[in-house]
Amino acid sequence: MVLKEMAGFTEVIASDQKAIQLDANYAEAYQNLGVVLLKVGLVPESLEAFGKAISFHEKYNPIEARRIRQGLESMGFMLQE
Repeated sequence: MVLKEMAGFTEVIASDQKAIQLDANYAEAYQNLGVVLLKVGLVPESLEAFGKAISFHEKYNPIEARRIRQGLESMGFMLQE
């Protein structure tokens, strides 16, 4: 990965983490964080973020929770219910 590209991901990660600090129930921030962490190869951290996003989405947007879960499963990742 190009260093310049990595710097952009670092900024996005920091932004998502700040959004989560401001609102710990912000499902979309967890979802975005999961995507970026996966792109930089931080798979365990990514799956943790996706798990939180799914948890919040299941309460308010179960279709989105299912979509995230299916996307992860299509890449070979399984999250526990």
